[in-house]
Amino acid sequence: MGKNDWQRAEALDDLNADFVPQKRGGFFRVVAVLLLLGTAVLATAYYIPLYRAHSALTSEYRKLANEAATQRRQLTESIETLKRISAERDALATQARSQLKQGESARTQNEKLEQGLESALKKFTGKGRIEMRKQGGQVILTMAAPATIGLGTADVTEFGKKALCALARPAKTAGSKAVITGMGVVLQPKKEFSFALAATRAASIAKLLSDGCGFPPDKIEIRVAQQTDQPNLAAEIALSD
Repeated sequence: MGKNDWQRAEALDDLNADFVPQKRGGFFRVVAVLLLLGTAVLATAYYIPLYRAHSALTSEYRKLANEAATQRRQLTESIETLKRISAERDALATQARSQLKQGESARTQNEKLEQGLESALKKFTGKGRIEMRKQGGQVILTMAAPATIGLGTADVTEFGKKALCALARPAKTAGSKAVITGMGVVLQPKKEFSFALAATRAASIAKLLSDGCGFPPDKIEIRVAQQTDQPNLAAEIALSD
């Protein structure tokens, strides 16, 4: 083999030595790029659905949390309303029981008052004198002229004075209030109603009850009215709690 042949062989070896490493390095770069792309594809395929699922779950959680907060608020309001209604119901029940008790007490007192008046006025009652009747929660006593009050006057007779003191005792014991209505007469010839006579009759009876019979003056009220179908009706006394 000649000198030139050895030189060509050495040159060829150098060329192969330069070429082989370059080819091997390019191959690894291609493989690395492919691996990187594959990893990216796998990551994308794996994490995107997870991200979407997470977003959906987060949105659903927020929706459920808002609904739960609304329901809690409504429940709290319902409980407060129920408590208020229960308190109002209890208050009404207590008030109803109190009113029922007061009503029963008032009926009992009215019955005692009526029985006391019947006993006290036994010798004073009768047509044309003192008449008694019940009206609602009141006991009504009517005084007729001329037995208790003079005809056309405000003068109370001795019989009327005794009757007033007789009714004052049970009425005072029962703590009753007395509304005294004086009845006027129709004056002739103008047929005018005498308010002055009605007022004087009521005032005379009130003075006798308080000063002569010991009935509390702060529980006396006077009124006036016109006689209608009872021309001899001189006054009316309504006793109530």
